[in-house]
Amino acid sequence: RILLAQAQTPSLTLTGIDTAQFPDVSATVHGEGLDDGLASTALTLFEDGVEVQVTEDQTSTVGVQVMVVLDAWEGINRNGLTGKPQRDEVFDAVKTLTEDYLDPQTDFLALTAYDNTGTDAVPQIITNWTRDHGEVRNQFVLYDSSNARPKTPLFDLLFTAIKAFDDPGPGQQRVRHLVVFSDGFDNMAVADKEDLVRQAEQRGVRIDTVQIGSDSDALRRNLENLSLNTDGSFERLNAENALLPGLWSDIGAAREQRVLTYRTTKPQPGELAVRATAGGRQLESQVRFPTLSSLAPTVTIMQPTVDTITRAMADGSAAPADLPLADLEPKNINVQVEVAWPGDRQLDLRSMEYVIGDKTIVQS
Repeated sequence: RILLAQAQTPSLTLTGIDTAQFPDVSATVHGEGLDDGLASTALTLFEDGVEVQVTEDQTSTVGVQVMVVLDAWEGINRNGLTGKPQRDEVFDAVKTLTEDYLDPQTDFLALTAYDNTGTDAVPQIITNWTRDHGEVRNQFVLYDSSNARPKTPLFDLLFTAIKAFDDPGPGQQRVRHLVVFSDGFDNMAVADKEDLVRQAEQRGVRIDTVQIGSDSDALRRNLENLSLNTDGSFERLNAENALLPGLWSDIGAAREQRVLTYRTTKPQPGELAVRATAGGRQLESQVRFPTLSSLAPTVTIMQPTVDTITRAMADGSAAPADLPLADLEPKNINVQVEVAWPGDRQLDLRSMEYVIGDKTIVQS
């Protein structure tokens, strides 16, 4: 495999933060090339630079998010390096991915190609994120490549595919791969390629490139550089590598992540980091803590038990109009308030406001 050494370089990524059970916080962590494997590597969590005590540590099948990108130029219908039409070569490889390496219970899949109904090849999301992998295969079969264009805007296609990762539906904690099948031809400016790499990095997307049809070294370098700059892998689809088992195995392995849980004492932490040691050096990954939007508690007035309190003379008789208010009974009103947090959580109150008529009393 190409870039095999790079794929084994130790890496650590904090892929997501789950605050659904706040103040209990769960962090999902992905690692590659670790000396003892992800499951056995010692991980340490830091909140705003201070180490926190992990209360639960487990390996869990979080899943992956894979975008398949088909650079379908007119040569896609010609025979490729396996002797089959390139379109069929790609379908066989994608079918293997969905049937042998992905799980519809946890893994999201999408397909991007060109809309060829107009005069130009226009990048289009053919199938948006779904766990129905059979639907993606069906849409691949139905995709019309009979009118594919002689030249296609590969990097425009990749920009469209990368922006699809902004969809919040699949969540943020899955490892993200964009797998593009292409001959590698594109006349994009260097500055635009650098922008593409930045956008992939911002979204945590690895771009894996698969060269089909051509065995041109110049086009191969174009695809290799794209993968190299996004921590992805390069493959050449040929008779010896028709179903891409190495690439699919790496993606399938990324489905497993470590989930570390701790209890925060802050109403809004700023940053979370995870650290480990591998290959003789310290690895660290940091992410900004998501802005918290706590669910409102239920507030119940337990006392007084009536909606209206009438003040009167000590014997209960109506007070004359000229009687000073200080002489009316009751002179004190007991107020008891019950606060119930969603999910039976126990959170501390910072302050309470009591509104009595047109007067507000704040209790800290």
